[in-house]
Amino acid sequence: MATANRHTVARPYARAAFERAYEGDTVAAWNELLRLLDLLVSDALMRSAIRDPRLGEERLVQLVRDVCGERIADEAQGKFVDLLIRSGRLEYAPEIRRQFEERRARAEETRKVQLTSAFPMQPKERDKLSKLLARHLQSKVEVTVRTDSALIGGVHVRIGDQVIDASLRGRLDELAAALG
Repeated sequence: MATANRHTVARPYARAAFERAYEGDTVAAWNELLRLLDLLVSDALMRSAIRDPRLGEERLVQLVRDVCGERIADEAQGKFVDLLIRSGRLEYAPEIRRQFEERRARAEETRKVQLTSAFPMQPKERDKLSKLLARHLQSKVEVTVRTDSALIGGVHVRIGDQVIDASLRGRLDELAAALG
């Protein structure tokens, strides 16, 4: 299968695995499982077993679970392995692992976020926005907050060269430009 298709097919599995791992603080265990599955499908004998229709889905599930053994750390990982097999996606394990590791690398980076608010932010508001941004960016965030009454209302968010202008001043400027 073409690389673009492999990438596309693997993406939702890598995302789901990463989100589960990140939420459960089990990234290392998930990385280990995906490494093992990558090795497993890279083995010629195992690859032929995976592709052999005579083996059957249930026997393949049991074979993979037996090979993985205790490296399947919890029920979520077991269900993930079962899903890959039952959906015919086990052969995508190397690409799933690659994408998982990309997400992990991005998440381990701390992104600097500049939040500008029309009014002083309460600590609860700042924490809530920080968590929302961390989840959206799939990264740790370091938030600095400043106040600028010229915004009139709302917030202005700068993440590197990306800007999210949710301020009233920004909306008024857009309206003026459209009417202009």
